[in-house]
Amino acid sequence: MRKKPLDMIPFVDIMIAVLFIFATIEEGEKIDVTQLEAAKSAKADLEAQLAQANARATALALQRDELQHATELAKEPIRKGVEQRREREVVGALLGEAQVIEVEIEGIPSAEDTVNGCCYRRFAIDAPWKTCGVVPTGAEDRTRWLDDGAGGLLNELNATGATPTMVLVRQEKDAAYNISDKLGESIRTRTPIKKTYAITVDTPVAHCTTGK
Repeated sequence: MRKKPLDMIPFVDIMIAVLFIFATIEEGEKIDVTQLEAAKSAKADLEAQLAQANARATALALQRDELQHATELAKEPIRKGVEQRREREVVGALLGEAQVIEVEIEGIPSAEDTVNGCCYRRFAIDAPWKTCGVVPTGAEDRTRWLDDGAGGLLNELNATGATPTMVLVRQEKDAAYNISDKLGESIRTRTPIKKTYAITVDTPVAHCTTGK
């Protein structure tokens, strides 16, 4: 008996359905991969933009700090000028009530020993210095020096009158011996001035040389 031909139509339908399912799955996978790559690319772009923004922010912060520093440096001379003006105002007010005579002793090397150059001024803003010769280191020689007028210093001290006066004796560290205290004591005993202040400084005293 002849066999009945196999009906392939249902199998074809099934195969078409399976192929459609596989095609759909494959297309879905492609879409997912494409979206993932797009997301990765967008993330990389955002990270690059963020890095650029951070770099700009850092540069701006550096420029701001430099500007602030430059501004502070520009203000410093103004502050100093204001402070110096205030100091001059204070000194001017004080000198209206009292006066100061400055004596400076400079160590000057000589062939045999260091001699003590002397200069003085009645303090005022930009007042000139005057030389008072050499201050002897020995007590007897210093007494004779004072008896002879101490190079004009004694007349200046005695001319202060009744105005309250203080004498500041500033001695350079390299000057011979420590005679600033002794000179201050001599001033207190020989003049109307009873207030003297002696100080030894490390920096060179140039006024005695330039004041000659």
